[in-house]
Amino acid sequence: MKLNKKGQMIVLDVLFAITLMVLAFSLIFKVSETDIYSSNSRKNLEMLNRVGELSYNYLMNNSENGCFVIDNNNSFFIPGTINTNKVITKEGLAIPSNYKCFVSNLPVLGCIASPPANSEVFAITFDITTCQGNLTKQQYLSCIRKSTCPIGTASVTLKIWRDN
Repeated sequence: MKLNKKGQMIVLDVLFAITLMVLAFSLIFKVSETDIYSSNSRKNLEMLNRVGELSYNYLMNNSENGCFVIDNNNSFFIPGTINTNKVITKEGLAIPSNYKCFVSNLPVLGCIASPPANSEVFAITFDITTCQGNLTKQQYLSCIRKSTCPIGTASVTLKIWRDN
C-alpha cells in the first residue's frame, strides 16, 4: 500500500483483481453468446430439415395429389405418383408461411422463388411418376409389363429455406 498526497491509499492488488474480474466476465459472456448462437443455428437447421422431409413425404405419398387405379368399383392409390391434372399448393406440402420453396419440373402454387445465395437450404432431388388422371386396371398392367404406358417420369428438385 502506498499513500499519496491526499492521504488516499492505492491498492494495486485490488485494481489488478478488479481488472481480471472484468476480463473474466467479458470472456464468459462472449463464450456463452457463441454457444447460444450455435444452439439457435442448430435448432433452425433441424427445423428446416423437418419441414423439408415432411414436404417431401407429402409430395410422394399424398393421395390427394396422386394417381389412382380404378377397376369396377374399387380404386387404389399408387404411392410415389403425382396426378398432373391436380393443383398442388405450398400449403398442401405442409410448408409454413415463414418458409419459401422452389420445385423444379412440377407446378406447385406458392413455390416459385429461388433461394438466396447465403441461406441454408434443404434440397433433395428425386424421380417421381406422373399421370394425367386415373388409370384403368388394364393401363396399369400394361405399364407393369413395359408395353404402352400413360405414366411418365420426371426428375424433381425440392428446395426449402427459411424466409428472413
